[in-house]
Amino acid sequence: SILRRRLTSEPRDGDRSFHHVSSPLTGPPTPSSNFNLVLPDLSSSESCDNDSGEEGVSGDDDIFPPGTEISGRLHDVVRSRLRASGAGSDSAFGANGSIHSEVIRRRRQLLEGRLNDDDGPKDVAICVIWTSGKFAAAYYDLESAQLFMLPDTSDCPPDFHILRSLFTQVAPTYVLVNKNSDDRFLSVIDELTEHQIVANSGMEETNVNADRNSKQLDSMHVYPLPPKEFGPEVCKQRVHSLKLPFEPKNISPQEHLMFITSLIPIVNENMVRAVGCLLRFLDRSAIELFQIELVGGHVSVLDVQLVKMDDLVLVDETAWKSLQIFSTDFHPSSFKQGRSCGSKEGLSVYGLLNQCKTTQGSRKLRLMLLRPLRSIDLLNRRYDAVSFCMSMNNMEFVKSTLDCLKSIKSIPKLLYRLSLLHAKVREWKEIYQAMYHCLLLGQLCGSLNEAPQIIKDIGNQQYLAVLKSLTHDIIRFVDFEESEVMGRIVAREGIDPVLDRKKKQFSCLPEIMSIVASEEITELPPFVNQCCVVYIPEVGYLLAISFWKEDLQQENLELPNLEFRFKTHEMAYYKSPRMRELDIILGDCSVAILEIETVVMVRLTNMILEESTTLLRISDLVSELDCLIAFSVVARTYDFVRPDLLPPGGKMKIINGKHPISDLIREFVPNSTVFKGAERVVVLTGPNASGKSVYLKQVGVIVIMALSGCYVPASLAEIPLFDRICTRIHAVETVSTGFSSFMVDMNQMSLAIRSTTRDSLVIIDEFGKGTAEADGLSVLASSMQSFINRTNDCPLIFLSTHFFTMIQHLKPSGLVKLQTMKFMEENDNITYLYELKDGQCESSFAQVIARNMNLPENIVKRALELEGVTRGRVDVIESEKTVLQAQKEEAIDALVDEFFQMDFDRVKPIAFFQRIKRTLDPLMET
Repeated sequence: SILRRRLTSEPRDGDRSFHHVSSPLTGPPTPSSNFNLVLPDLSSSESCDNDSGEEGVSGDDDIFPPGTEISGRLHDVVRSRLRASGAGSDSAFGANGSIHSEVIRRRRQLLEGRLNDDDGPKDVAICVIWTSGKFAAAYYDLESAQLFMLPDTSDCPPDFHILRSLFTQVAPTYVLVNKNSDDRFLSVIDELTEHQIVANSGMEETNVNADRNSKQLDSMHVYPLPPKEFGPEVCKQRVHSLKLPFEPKNISPQEHLMFITSLIPIVNENMVRAVGCLLRFLDRSAIELFQIELVGGHVSVLDVQLVKMDDLVLVDETAWKSLQIFSTDFHPSSFKQGRSCGSKEGLSVYGLLNQCKTTQGSRKLRLMLLRPLRSIDLLNRRYDAVSFCMSMNNMEFVKSTLDCLKSIKSIPKLLYRLSLLHAKVREWKEIYQAMYHCLLLGQLCGSLNEAPQIIKDIGNQQYLAVLKSLTHDIIRFVDFEESEVMGRIVAREGIDPVLDRKKKQFSCLPEIMSIVASEEITELPPFVNQCCVVYIPEVGYLLAISFWKEDLQQENLELPNLEFRFKTHEMAYYKSPRMRELDIILGDCSVAILEIETVVMVRLTNMILEESTTLLRISDLVSELDCLIAFSVVARTYDFVRPDLLPPGGKMKIINGKHPISDLIREFVPNSTVFKGAERVVVLTGPNASGKSVYLKQVGVIVIMALSGCYVPASLAEIPLFDRICTRIHAVETVSTGFSSFMVDMNQMSLAIRSTTRDSLVIIDEFGKGTAEADGLSVLASSMQSFINRTNDCPLIFLSTHFFTMIQHLKPSGLVKLQTMKFMEENDNITYLYELKDGQCESSFAQVIARNMNLPENIVKRALELEGVTRGRVDVIESEKTVLQAQKEEAIDALVDEFFQMDFDRVKPIAFFQRIKRTLDPLMET
């Protein structure tokens, strides 16, 4: 808001006084003022003052016609016009140097405090397409304003492994898809998004209101678009019109086309269609969906990158939760639950490893875990950096690096704010601090002669040159101390001579206006007791006179030689010849200052955005180093070791492996994983609660940690490269799919059978427990036999089960390795040793565990009786004998006693047999 500073002098004629009001650029209004002037909305344009300083507010170009009455806050009716121009000036909004009016409008909102300054957008919009067996995608990250593209890739139904893996890694919020796509493709989209289809989402409408048109959840919104939105020509045209800040200047249309096609290969037809459809959707709907503004009618894009899936290990979407890689704890209050609030990371591998000092480091760590690699070179680069940071000789380097990282905010987010000219003073300071500390970190990394390649990359001399240049420009252009005082970006003195002269003129306004007010008071009628000179941006200089009577109407406010302009509650404002002279001589200083400083800031912003690709690359390297230092801290704290990587198909070997989470909460018994000969299928049996599931999770977690570039909890680890990791540990049940737990089991097993190769890892925990024992056993045995029948192409499988007879239904094979968990049984009690050994268990000891869990003894005994029947060890349970059976046994016992006491000399045998018949016949008939 604009401050009116009032200077009052002594009256010359007794009770007559004068004073002036000037208008600096910021500060609270005086209590006696009716005005609260703010930075105006610029809806048209006007030239900046030239070097002579004679252009200014013209009396002929009146904002307020004579006789206008102003009520309320003056800024509601003030309108300003601005055009940034000048030789050699560059603009973020076009080659002609004009500044979009939205820029100043946003700056005004920032000064007023009406613009919400949250953590910035966190949404991701993705467009996916599958035709002719080729899958492609494009997604836009709103926090970094980066566009990512997946080139045409073979992906086969019904599983669509690439699609599933991409959704797991990206976690999109908005999904665009051709509504006429193959039903198999759409069914997978439905499954991944839990059927959150947005109705009436055709692109015929200018904007799409997510709150009005979608069945909104915390997860995703699906927009089935008409086929014409995926038309090759319209999509290609939108791709060709893409503007990037690092594009060379003053290039011809043909050169622009060559530049774009060098970044976005046109030969990938599906990818081009996905990119074009996504950009067109964002152009139409970004304002309403994401509350972001457009630049020249298009969404802002700072950088484009290709996404490659060749070096990634495909992991099924259930593995992250079942292996406890990630775990989200939601706030107990329901209204605080949602996608980005009211939740935190729970007890998980990610929570253990996240010792990062920057927010982008934490995000990078999550991506590294979500994207395990199968490139030995890339993984060894990470291992080398972790080893370097763990060395005691490099502790000083690590300490200095952490000090730098603490001052580096999210560079992608800051660049996004700069691209829209939304950055506040605080954010300008943060971008300077980030670049400055990246420069210090780069110089530190560049000074190390024997550092790993990842650390050397940060010290790249080209990167350092860019950082030096930009930090120098920022500190040369921006006066941060004055900006803090003014609440907006202020240019330093010496940047522009016209700006310096205008600021000097503005500082002299109080003295000049006091002199003019003293002259004006002498020419006013005697009944006017006081006056003041008021300066209002875009209006100019006005003579303000207090009402000399109460309840004066407009017709009574006419004064000789003065032109009435408007009135407020107790003041009337006039244009006098001296006021017009001030308009011509001094001009509109505050607006001129804002015009020039805005041009300076736009130029500086363009200089930074032109290097956005380099800055984003530096940010990525710094965040990766942050992650690797976090890995080294955890490895040093918990004695993790560097794994040795083996080519695909190599024999896994883990000595004294541990589960990193379980080892934190209690004393943990390590277990080794060693294969001999042709063994590739581990069948693990053992009592309930003996540690089978923990062991399986331990193997899966160690593999994912190793393939993410992290040291692992073991004394020795040799890990082969896998192409896929499939798990059946945790059955994800949801009412939205209508699947029972056994159906979920079958779906996961089906996926493992169809998609795995000899280089895959399969972890199965107690498959088949969701149905009848015979059914579960038969399906499990036949599924395992299908894996074993592959012989040399069988994946590496870890299976735990309570179907102890399953092994009897498998054909003898050298691939199978039988193992069990050690325990001690004594006095109807069981002691778990949690140690793995070769062999097989014959009982789950469920009743012993039930007794240990304080289940009533009669229930335990009854369970033992029922188990005897189901196992075939007992024909009839004593407690289940009927009354009739008891009567039969009683009658027989009586007949037997009578037989032994019978005197055959006196009783004929035939008579006794007839009695037996009469006694038993009625009982036998029933």
